[in-house]
Amino acid sequence: MIGNSYEKDIEGAKKAGLNTLFFNEMALKGDHTAADRIINTMEELKKSIEEIL
Repeated sequence: MIGNSYEKDIEGAKKAGLNTLFFNEMALKGDHTAADRIINTMEELKKSIEEIL
């Protein structure tokens, strides 16, 4: 699951047993350790997707 809302996308996906990638383009502060990956830019998003595939 790729999401940009930590509470709505990432926490929900983790509860469902999915792997997660938090797209934190706003560089939000806080504890985002539940996410399997945290990225901040579209370039990082592209690289992460390529690595997964």
